[in-house]
Amino acid sequence: MLLDHEKLESLLLANWTKFIQYRNLLKMLEELANRHLNGNWSIQKATFTRFEYIEDKFIAWIEYTAIQGIEKASLTSEFNITSNDFLHIRTVNS
Repeated sequence: MLLDHEKLESLLLANWTKFIQYRNLLKMLEELANRHLNGNWSIQKATFTRFEYIEDKFIAWIEYTAIQGIEKASLTSEFNITSNDFLHIRTVNS
């Protein structure tokens, strides 16, 4: 294999803010949180925790905190990354 997947994942995790549009990411996560938690949530913080190359595609895991008033929820969402989009796979409470 030509690619070292572990080193590539390390590079992506260390540099994701350089190639992901953060405002668009927050908007997407806010929409997911609102659907998953049934409310009007805003995102307090978000970070990529894993990138994995599986069967010719990248899968990304994002952990984030959603807030609504004094309530907080910790969520993890999994995405299939295509050349121009993030395709949502699932969201779970973490």
